[in-house]
Amino acid sequence: MPRMPLSIQEWKNIEKTSTTRKDHISTCPICLDELKERQTVILSCSHIFHKVLFSTILIFLIQINY
Repeated sequence: MPRMPLSIQEWKNIEKTSTTRKDHISTCPICLDELKERQTVILSCSHIFHKVLFSTILIFLIQINY
């Protein structure tokens, strides 16, 4: 059974975790460029990626039925 969407409070906690780790001033784990250079996306695990890169990978995985 799929997990229910996260609540607003859960997302706030995730953002707080990421901010506490200072992820927003680090580098993107995909391209290794600074995160502050482009739009970012935060995942429920609290990791941050450049939005365009993460979206591209997600689209690719969907296309190959991963």
